[in-house]
Amino acid sequence: MKKKSLLTMIIALGLIAVIGAGATLAYLTSNTQTLNNTFTVGNGIEIKLDEEDVTNPDVRTTTGNEYTDLQPGDQMKKDPTTTVVKDSTDCYVFMKVTGIDALEALNTGKAGEQDFTVGEINTAWTKVANTDGTTTGLGATRDGIYQYTGTADHIVKKAAADTVLPALFTTVTYNTTADGTGSNLPQINVQSCAVQSANTSDAEALAATVWGNN
Repeated sequence: MKKKSLLTMIIALGLIAVIGAGATLAYLTSNTQTLNNTFTVGNGIEIKLDEEDVTNPDVRTTTGNEYTDLQPGDQMKKDPTTTVVKDSTDCYVFMKVTGIDALEALNTGKAGEQDFTVGEINTAWTKVANTDGTTTGLGATRDGIYQYTGTADHIVKKAAADTVLPALFTTVTYNTTADGTGSNLPQINVQSCAVQSANTSDAEALAATVWGNN
């Protein structure tokens, strides 16, 4: 079938970890006030992307968090989570993350030790492509496009209630080996995309995302 007939929705919002540091402190911030890069083609699928509000853990934020006054050894909660809204058609779900590799490459303190560590990717998510949509050398980086594979067929079924998928990862740690300085540090960007599963293979769904090989 032609890709243009696929039902696709992407939500790309401000779950962006902006790293900045002063002379004695390092800052990890996620401070985007508006959603960006939002694309909708077709209908029948609705998803949302959010994370825990660090100022009020009882609520979720779609605009991001600001983490300030960090000290080496601090671990920050950051759990970008995709939800498939109730009554959405059966779909494949993907998340794209960039910036992990650049952030973890920073070394301002102890030689050979990284300043930041992003938590492990949840096992319900499988890396299926690089950030440019290519599918070779997937193990070389942590950045990339991840597919929800928490079900046998990788499909999130239509449901009468929202389906909250596992967070892609849950923490960012400012390691004790860092020296508390730095500037113009990398951002972590996370986006989500869902594609109908009817008449569509995993590979076709990946290609139908706005990050795939269209």
